[in-house]
Amino acid sequence: PFRAFCERLLLQNKIWAQQREIKSLRKNLESMKDANSSNAFQAFCDRLVLSNNIWKQQKEIDLLMTEAEQLKRSRVMAVTRAAKQMVLDVRKERLTEEFVKDLIVEAEECKQAVISLRSEHEREVQEL
Repeated sequence: PFRAFCERLLLQNKIWAQQREIKSLRKNLESMKDANSSNAFQAFCDRLVLSNNIWKQQKEIDLLMTEAEQLKRSRVMAVTRAAKQMVLDVRKERLTEEFVKDLIVEAEECKQAVISLRSEHEREVQEL
C-alpha cells in the first residue's frame, strides 16, 4: 500500500509537471497567435498607408502634368500673340515709313511748285 501510494504520488507529480508544461506551451502558442495576428494587422495597415501614399502621389503627378500642359499651351499662345503683334508692328512701321516718304515727296513737289510759282510771279511782276 505505501509503495503504491508513493508510485501514485510520483505519477501525480509527473502529471502535474506535464500539465504545467502543457499550460506553458498553450500560453506560448497563444502569445505566438496574438503576435502573428498583430503582425498581420500591422502589415495590412502598412499596405493600406502605402497604397494611400501611392494614390496621393499619383494624383499629384497627374495634377503637375496637367499644370505643365497648361503652362506649355499658355507659353505657345503668348509667343503666338507676340508674333502676331510683332507682324502688326512691322506692318505699321512699314506703312508709316511709306507715308512719311510719300509726304516728303509731296512736300518736295509742293516746294518745287511754290518755287516755280514764285519765279513765275516774280517774272510777271518784273514784266509789269
